[in-house]
Amino acid sequence: MPVREQLDNWLSHLHAVENVSPHTIRAYGSDVLKFINQVEAHAGRDLSPDFITLRHIRRYLGSLNKYDSFNRPSPVSRKTKSRTLSSLKAFFRYLVDQGVLEGSPAESIDGPRMEIILPDSPSVNEVFATLEAEELPQEDEIEHLRNNALLEVLYGSGLRISEAISLNLQSLDLKRGWLSVMGKGSKQRFVPIGVKEKGALQAWIDVRSEWVTSESGEALFLGKRGKRLNVRDAYEVVRRRMTAAGISRGNHPHALRHAFATHMMENGADLLTIKELLGHSSLSTTQVYTHVTRDHLKEVYSRHPRAAAHDESKD
Repeated sequence: MPVREQLDNWLSHLHAVENVSPHTIRAYGSDVLKFINQVEAHAGRDLSPDFITLRHIRRYLGSLNKYDSFNRPSPVSRKTKSRTLSSLKAFFRYLVDQGVLEGSPAESIDGPRMEIILPDSPSVNEVFATLEAEELPQEDEIEHLRNNALLEVLYGSGLRISEAISLNLQSLDLKRGWLSVMGKGSKQRFVPIGVKEKGALQAWIDVRSEWVTSESGEALFLGKRGKRLNVRDAYEVVRRRMTAAGISRGNHPHALRHAFATHMMENGADLLTIKELLGHSSLSTTQVYTHVTRDHLKEVYSRHPRAAAHDESKD
C-alpha cells in the first residue's frame, strides 16, 4: 500500500480510536504529507513505506526552510523541526504497530535541543487588578458577571481557554469545590475551586438563565445570543480586562494559566501537583516554571545571612 494511503489510515485511526483532537490531527497530517511530497518528488513516483530510510528523514529535516515575502529561504525554528520529527516518529511508530514495517526509520533521530522560552506571566497584583476590575463601558451587568466567572476559572483553576469554554453545568460541583475538566486527548482531570472562584461562578449561574435559548444546552459560559461562548470572544474578554488593568504585554488567556502555575510554585506548591492541576502529560512541560520563578528564588535567597556583604562596623 502506498505511503499516502497509510497516512490516511493513520489519521483515521487517530480520530476514531485514539480520539485525538482535530487540530492535532491536522498538524500531524500536514507535517507528514510535506515529508512524503518531497521524498516522492525526488523519487519521481509513489512510494511504499519500506522505501523510506533514515537518510531520507535526515535530509528532509535538514532542508526545512521558511520563506519571507520576497521568497527568500531561511531555516525554520528548532521548535518547528522538533514538532515535525515528533509527527514523523508517531507515524512510523504506527506503521510498526500495524506490522507494516519491522522498525521505524525515525526512531534513532534525536530532536534538536530546545531553547527554554519563559512564559510571560503577570504579577499577582496585575492578576488581582484584572479579576477585580469594575464593570467596563462595553459590559452590561450580566456580561460583567460572566466575564468575572470566566477569568476566575482561568486563573483560579489554571484552565486552557478551550477547556474553560467547553465546561458544562454538570462540570461543576460547587458544594464540594471541584471542577471536572476534559483536557487534551479527552483526558479528564479534577481541579479544586477556590472561594473567590466559587463566588464568581455562583453569581454567574444565578443570572445565566437571562441568556438561555434553545441552543444553550448545558454550556456553562454563554454568549449574549445564548450559544456557547466561542474562543474569539473569550480571548477578547481577557484582552479587554487585562488592558483595562494596565497590562499591555501578554494580555491573552494563556497568561492567566501561566500566572496560576507560577504563583503556585512561588508559594511552595510542588511540581508534580502543578503538573496534575495543569493537565500536562509530561513533567518536562511543567518544569519550565522552575525557570520562571528563578527571580523569585533569588529574592528569597537574598534574605540568607551570607547572601550579601555584611558590614561588621555596624555591629
